Amino acid sequence: MAILTHINKAPLFSTINEAIAWARLRGLNGYHVHYFKGQKGYMGGVDHSQAIDPNSPGSTTRANTNTTQTTTPRVVPPTRTSGGSGGGGGGY
Repeated sequence: MAILTHINKAPLFSTINEAIAWARLRGLNGYHVHYFKGQKGYMGGVDHSQAIDPNSPGSTTRANTNTTQTTTPRVVPPTRTSGGSGGGGGGY
């Protein structure tokens, strides 16, 4: 894995696949983007607060770093509805 740097102890990777693999090992999904020394890097977790504290995925706390953070939209799969079978015929 090519780690560009660490931000708040979370690694910033050079590829999306590395970030996603790191996230999955920690029970997280997705990735987000930081720029380090002009280079685009990828960090596991849908946002930085999740990457540094996976127990608080809804946290809005942002790290005070000298990087630009851009989050990518999270894709949510469609919800399946059960097409219940309505009991039809009681014929006599």
